[in-house]
Amino acid sequence: MATYTSRLTSSGMLNNPYWYDPALNPFYPTYGLPNCTCYVWGRCYEYLNQWPAGLYTGDAGTWWNYSTWQHGSVPKLGAVLCLAGGPYSGRGHVAVVEKIYSDGSIQCSNSAYDRNPATMAQSYFYLRAGDQSDNWGYPEYTLQGFLYNPFIDFDPEIDPGPGPGPGPGPEPPEPGQYPTRLLLYKKQFYRNQGRRINDFYC
Repeated sequence: MATYTSRLTSSGMLNNPYWYDPALNPFYPTYGLPNCTCYVWGRCYEYLNQWPAGLYTGDAGTWWNYSTWQHGSVPKLGAVLCLAGGPYSGRGHVAVVEKIYSDGSIQCSNSAYDRNPATMAQSYFYLRAGDQSDNWGYPEYTLQGFLYNPFIDFDPEIDPGPGPGPGPGPEPPEPGQYPTRLLLYKKQFYRNQGRRINDFYC
């Protein structure tokens, strides 16, 4: 079995082709970081070192139904945690399991959709931890399950001791709540993309 290398910081992500090359990441640039789908796709590409074939390329809340990776209810290293709904956009959230602790809790790496210059840095990368009793640290979402990559079997390494307590992490604003200055910023952000500007909140 292979050894899984956890990502617990954003070190090395900026301008990394896994997240910033449209040939490697179908979410970039239109739905690039900070954004959960762009992050998880790039993270899976990073640890697999190959195109994560079988992952869906739509909203986070659709990955569970349309991805062809094996589905399950037990966390595994590198698995994609799929969540539906949510109090902000209703479009769900995806994250990657980075640590599994001996007390049954897990720690996931995340990014969240954010185009507010004042908060983008906080949403770019963050960690959340929790266990089954609190929906794996995401009580505001509806749990769908875990997607397991079909390419590599990772050693089910268990970290001793409890993981860090669950943290809220940054959350995107509710749709339609952008003030004018942020809408202008958003238009400027995509000014060179030549694509329709859709809002993928996750």
